[in-house]
Amino acid sequence: MDTPERVGTHPLDLELDETPMLQWLAPTFQLLGRRFRQIAPFAAAVVLLTWLTPHIRLAGPFDDGWRSVFDDILQHALLTGVMMTGFAVLARSEGRPWGVGALLPPQAALVRVAIVTAAWAAITWVIGLLLREILSTPFIAQLFIRLLFRFDVYGVYLFTLIFSPLIFMLSATGVMAHIAALRGKEPIADLFVQSFRVVFGQAGRFVKSSLAITSSLLVVIHAIIKMVGGNLIMLAARDAASVVLIVVGILSLISLPWWFVMERALRPQLGVEDDLDPVDDVEAAGVVVASAPAAMAAMSAAVPANEGDVTAAVAAPPAAPSAAELARARAGALVDAGDVDAAARELVAALRERRLGRPDFLSAVEVLPADAALLPELADLASQWQAAGRADDLAWLVRFGLKRDKGFLMDRPDAALAVARQLVAAEQPQPASHLLLAFVNRHRAHAAHRDAGLRLARLLAFRLDNVAAARPLIDKLAQLYPDDVDLAKLRAQLP
Repeated sequence: MDTPERVGTHPLDLELDETPMLQWLAPTFQLLGRRFRQIAPFAAAVVLLTWLTPHIRLAGPFDDGWRSVFDDILQHALLTGVMMTGFAVLARSEGRPWGVGALLPPQAALVRVAIVTAAWAAITWVIGLLLREILSTPFIAQLFIRLLFRFDVYGVYLFTLIFSPLIFMLSATGVMAHIAALRGKEPIADLFVQSFRVVFGQAGRFVKSSLAITSSLLVVIHAIIKMVGGNLIMLAARDAASVVLIVVGILSLISLPWWFVMERALRPQLGVEDDLDPVDDVEAAGVVVASAPAAMAAMSAAVPANEGDVTAAVAAPPAAPSAAELARARAGALVDAGDVDAAARELVAALRERRLGRPDFLSAVEVLPADAALLPELADLASQWQAAGRADDLAWLVRFGLKRDKGFLMDRPDAALAVARQLVAAEQPQPASHLLLAFVNRHRAHAAHRDAGLRLARLLAFRLDNVAAARPLIDKLAQLYPDDVDLAKLRAQLP
């Protein structure tokens, strides 16, 4: 693992960017090995709860009344509480060194997780009813019977394989909703919408991987059944409880690091802390303090009017210059020394490391005599934020960059497309459309020109409700690509 830098991104963010789910396994086991001592107690607690459940239930084995409902709710609440507490400990310890360990206060987190747990239980209940209705239709029932008769037990495996992507994606949606409840402050309804969107909107990352993982598990299960053979029923009756506890323990151990890795892959902007440490630079800080107008004014004000009266200076020590004043002063000193490129790098670094907020950055960049040195630094920052999944920051940066120069990022067409895709996925269609429009106008020879034009047309027509702009764009694209079927279909879909 790299040396930690508290800049609001974890090393996994770039490694997992746009990767399929199958590639999350290796980082999961690496994280499990690195944080085993922190994860193991929570896995043991889950195993203990699972073992205790049959002994503390109010309802009998065949009771389906209110006691059974109460038992189920209590068990689910306890298990969820243990697992979310375990995730909070893991997220804090693993994320804090990199500046991505933010968690809500315990009381607020408890309330939000409880609400999300109840809401998710209701959502899954409704989804279960819908799936039950679908599976009970004559077509599905006949399909299952045919598979069973034709392939014997392999028909059951195939049926399981068909539905495995949906199971994985629903599970991921629930996990992301609970993590967002623990990490952020977005409204509960928005939290669920974003969780469904980030999972089902990237179905390609799940489908093939879930099929591969499920196939592997089915092969292992089938091999075990073959080895056990006729002793399966006897072993199940004798050792069922032990097997269940072992499986629960293994799944609990894997789940916590898997959830952290999945968060970094899907929503890396979660957990970014507000109190990130500035980069230490003692020598530079001394230069800045010496040259900062605010610091000089504060020092002058601290000198008592009467030389013998030192109480004023003691009672009112000079105020330390703010981070914004320091950054602006250092950039100004570099500009005065003729090194505008270094001044631009200093300001963008302060923004990236959160030593400067957006308003302070907007004020500080005015010390630069021109944008020529600033724009390449902003383009580098855009690529970094895109790789880290910081969509909100990226949307603001694209707006600012395009305001300073309509050709922002156009010298890096592939990076511009990657940023636009990220903005579309993050429900930021306005800055994405401006970026795509600049790309379509300036890069007609690019291999992705047609795809970018199609994406822009769809954004205009269906996300920004600007059919009047989408229609002439499609006409112009049709002139460049006269035989394109997708353009014809898109034109037919316009209202």
